[in-house]
This record gives sequence, structure tokens and C-alpha cells, in this order.
Amino acid sequence: MKKVLSFGEILLRLSPQEHKMIIQSNTDVFEIFYGGAELNISIALSNFGIKSGYITKVPDNALGHKGIKYLKQYGVDTDDIEIGGERIGIYFLENGYSLRPSVVTYDRRYSAFSEMEMTDEKMEKILSKYDVLFLSGITLSVSEKSFELSKRMIKIAKKLKKEVVFDCNYRSKLISLEEASRRYKEIINNVDVLFASYLDFVKIFGIEHNLYNDTETYKEYYQKLYKKVYKIYNFKYIISSIRKPLSSNRNIYSGIITNGENIVKGKEYIVEIKDRVGTGDAFTSGVIYSYLSGNQMEEMINFGIGSGVLKHTIYGDVSEFKKEDILKIINTDSYDVIR
Repeated sequence: MKKVLSFGEILLRLSPQEHKMIIQSNTDVFEIFYGGAELNISIALSNFGIKSGYITKVPDNALGHKGIKYLKQYGVDTDDIEIGGERIGIYFLENGYSLRPSVVTYDRRYSAFSEMEMTDEKMEKILSKYDVLFLSGITLSVSEKSFELSKRMIKIAKKLKKEVVFDCNYRSKLISLEEASRRYKEIINNVDVLFASYLDFVKIFGIEHNLYNDTETYKEYYQKLYKKVYKIYNFKYIISSIRKPLSSNRNIYSGIITNGENIVKGKEYIVEIKDRVGTGDAFTSGVIYSYLSGNQMEEMINFGIGSGVLKHTIYGDVSEFKKEDILKIINTDSYDVIR
């Protein structure tokens, strides 16, 4: 099985208990979790049996060392994590309820990761141990330094004939659409497998296409959109998760995949949401695992959907599930919404 290296920032998440808002006068207890898109992917892949490594930078203090310890307990290779800098990135999450959406507040400026530097020689040495490089648009957006480092790392990965998997993961509180468009477009031609929504294609990559509405099915819509994308780019696969909110705590969840010739829409589920954070990463890691296992598109997308569905049921950023748990969900027809 191929080995996957993820590159990104370890974040500390603080969440008020019981769906409270930070501004409430009786909000005095916060739950603490470690997270970050690439960390979530590394751990989920390791849980599925993929050899997984992580590269980041954390401060030389208890919070930084606890983050490394957290990764190690899931079997993630942390040998190449750098120690130094002033602080760990933090974000606060207010979990939404009913019609009130969840709200994220970042406190990650000047974090150790945002100022990380590395020589090409060291990157090449690290990447030579792996087969696949994973990173997301969040890593491109944290700082100018993280963007430049990401760009060089992707370039070296391609030089070494490694596969590059990229999840757009646009965050409006980190970067403007205009700047995200500039940065994403600088690396996108070196991406083999892309995770992106229709909003990413239209608003970041500038594909001229209408936004989705209910006048056509998701498969019909994405078929037309993907056709336009493949006229410009040449990805091995494009994968998009599909989410239709019924409320903040109840969604219809699915996904769709294409190789440029064929398109497969996966199973569709109604999910009750305990914690939405990390569900996209669980979806992504599920697809990556199934892809690296040599499966076909239908199996890939359904395993990703099943992984995402289960992550909705637990608190925290990280998916704790094994591949057997995912297979049990996707092979049980009674959980599927009949359409």
C-alpha cells in the first residue's frame, strides 16, 4: 500500500459546551480538541491502515508536544515535524443549533507553522519516503510563507514522480476569493486528484457555469460542469461532496466523482449532526483510502460518503472509525435514502 505525507498546520480547537455562543455570560467551559484538515486526514488514513506521515511546525511547549503525541497515538509518523516558533494556531468553534449556523473564529496569525521554512534538499529527502503528497487550500491560505513552501513542495513532489492530492477547502476568514484564485491556480496544474465543490470551480477557478439550483439533478449539473473543467485541466479524478442542509443539525449528504469520461454519484443519506467539523476531511480520507486500495469509482465515492456520514455522529475534529465501520454503513441498504 502506498504511503501518504500530509503537510499542514496542527490547530487547537476550543468549543463552548452545549451549543453555547462565546458571547454568552455563562460560557465558561470550553472543550479542547486537536485538529486541522491535514492532521485529520493523516489520522483517518492511519486508522484505515494506510502508512501516514505528517509534516508541520509546532512550538517547543506543552501544546506543541501534546499535538505530536496526539498524532503518534494513532500511528502517524511524526519524525519530520519541526519544533520552534512562538505559538500554536488556535480556533474557536461555536456549534450551531437548529437555524443558527456554526461560527468559527481564528487565532492563528504568527503561529509557528505560518512562519515555517524548509530547504529544497530537506523537502526532497522527506518526500522520497512517500508515494503521495496531500495538502489543502487552507495550507496555501495561512500565510505567504506557507503558500510558497507548499508551492515548492508540490513542485518537488512532481519532480520525484509522486502523486499530489489537493482539497480546495476554501476558508473566507483566511483569504479573499481573489487571492485564493491566484494561489490555487499557481499549483493546480500539478495536482493529480482534486477535491472541489461547484463553488470552487465557479468562484476560484473562474469556470463559467451557473450555481446549482433544484431545476436539475446533482449528477446532471456536475456532468456539465466537469465537462468544462476537463477542457482546461487534466485531473486523474475530481471528487465533490454534496450537502443539502435541512437545518444546522440535519443534512442530506452524498458525493460525486469523475475521471473525465465517466461520472458516478454515490449513495445519499440523511444525517443527524453531532459535530460537522472534520466531516469533509473524513469524506476526503475515505476516498483517498479506497483509491489507494485500487477500487473503482463507485466504491471510492461510497466509501468516502460512508466515512463522512459516520464522522457527523461524534464530537471532535478527527474521525475515529476503522474501515470495517465504514463498510458496515455502506453495505447496509436500510440506512440509504431511497430515491
